[in-house]
Amino acid sequence: MLIKPTTDKTLPWVDYSTLSAVNTCPRWGLIHNWHGKHLPSGVERVLPLEAGRAMHDVFACARLFDLLTAKPQLRNSINAYAMKLFTNDMFPQRWDQAMRYYDTGEDAETRCMQMALSLLETSGYSDDPRDNKRTQANLESAAISYIQRYPLGRFIPVCDAEAKQIGVEVPFDVTLYKDDSTPIIRLIGRVDAVCIDTLRPSDKTPAVHENKTGSRIDTVWSTSFDTSHQVTGYCIAMSTVLGLPIHDVTMWGLQIPVPKASSYSDGIMRYPTHRDGASFYEWFLWVEHTLEMIDRYEADPTNAPMYTHSCSRYFRSCSLIPLCTETRERRKHIFDNEMVVARWSPLEQDNLL
Repeated sequence: MLIKPTTDKTLPWVDYSTLSAVNTCPRWGLIHNWHGKHLPSGVERVLPLEAGRAMHDVFACARLFDLLTAKPQLRNSINAYAMKLFTNDMFPQRWDQAMRYYDTGEDAETRCMQMALSLLETSGYSDDPRDNKRTQANLESAAISYIQRYPLGRFIPVCDAEAKQIGVEVPFDVTLYKDDSTPIIRLIGRVDAVCIDTLRPSDKTPAVHENKTGSRIDTVWSTSFDTSHQVTGYCIAMSTVLGLPIHDVTMWGLQIPVPKASSYSDGIMRYPTHRDGASFYEWFLWVEHTLEMIDRYEADPTNAPMYTHSCSRYFRSCSLIPLCTETRERRKHIFDNEMVVARWSPLEQDNLL
């Protein structure tokens, strides 16, 4: 299998979420992620994902703060990128508001923290009475703890001479080819960051940086990324995009709410991991297997295998249970006539490409 930057955007696409969902349960992954279909009553807030997206504004802010400090001559271009990244319908001037704190006379940590809290406040996230952990107040406390522990000035995002390519919230769109160079499918996604470690000045090879939030951040969480196909795929995609061999990944974990006491990590972890040729081979096998499942059941998703071990995810029942308990004929009717289409793409902000 070959990988090249995409030139034909009419090709169908997959992202890691789709590949993962198909392996979690083929019926769920094909209906929900590949076809993007949902039962009208099954579309509800998923607080872990919403909170994670809001916190990613905090993570991106810390990195852009470092880039602004390291390359002040590119301030206008960096700000233009950040404006596109953070603008939303409710608060179109989010980044301008946050930048007011950058130019105060406070120390770096205080300014970065104020910017991050400003972005969190204007993220559009709101509390849900069903969840007393992922509250706005707990997100703010987690953001403060993260900025206090984040090594400002050490990991600088990659940036070209004109700031046209910035290593923060990096979108990618690459195409997978068969050995005979026949295009198969596009792989798309977004990497949290690609950075260079300033404590290793002789090594200019960047590493992928990825942030995760969770209810428990510990060694069980960290070691899962030694084999994670998600970060393996990110190394492969960024190597293709940047034309550099990228093998190193740094995972950042932030527990929400931040624990009151922890002898190990205080709810914040930095975990370096590495990928080699064997990891890349395992990733290719996994992708090939998943694409075979998609190809086999794409036209008949309601009869794809149902993996019942995953009928409860995120501590709630799968929204497709009402469909899966129907007859084959009834399932097809529901899929064709009663479901709504809402397929989310990680390249929603394609103005960053």
